[in-house]
Amino acid sequence: MTVAGDRWAPVVQVGEGFAGVAPDTAHINTVLGPADGPIGGAWANALATPSAGHTPFMVVLRPGLAVVPPTLFVNKAAIASETHADLTWGPAQAGVAAGVQAALRDGVIPLDLASTSVLIVAVWVSPGAADAD
Repeated sequence: MTVAGDRWAPVVQVGEGFAGVAPDTAHINTVLGPADGPIGGAWANALATPSAGHTPFMVVLRPGLAVVPPTLFVNKAAIASETHADLTWGPAQAGVAAGVQAALRDGVIPLDLASTSVLIVAVWVSPGAADAD
């Protein structure tokens, strides 16, 4: 949190990353913020308004166990094939879950904010990707 005058103001964190070698590449954008602010509103709106080829979903560590803070995975590339779907909803989702856990462990996401924040992760997996690693 940051200090604004004599009161605490919530922090919004924005991030970005790229990994891989063509055609097995992925790119993410992240926005973390208070659940009761505009990021929380955007999180709920995105979850409630899927569109053709884009299905936002909550990131899980395993079935029935969502990551904390609640994390919304939004695919930036429309699903192009069965392989692309498998890579997006499998390894890419698992990578996001592992990244959120690492961010908590390493203090990038402060533990005291984890229960009151939400995270949106927009993920692009190359439609030509074939390697799950």
